[in-house]
Amino acid sequence: MKTIITRNKHYTYSNVFLYNSQNGERKIHTKTIHFLVASAFVPNPNNYEQVTHIDGDRSNNTTDNLKWIPKKNKFVFQGVKFGNFKVIW
Repeated sequence: MKTIITRNKHYTYSNVFLYNSQNGERKIHTKTIHFLVASAFVPNPNNYEQVTHIDGDRSNNTTDNLKWIPKKNKFVFQGVKFGNFKVIW
């Protein structure tokens, strides 16, 4: 695969677009930077499906700011940035 384009806007996650050409077919894969970083460097012993930014800053993709969470809890962590929810770890 080859990285062609990256995108970062203030209201969304940073993405990488990967293009793969095999047998004359071109496939595009879009991955978020935080998911790729967490997949490579953040342990996931419970096999959770989603990654959240602990401090709510979507541009902070450091390993100490990423945490695997169950899919059903994603809305709670997103609310932390705006102060709508209180999260107890």
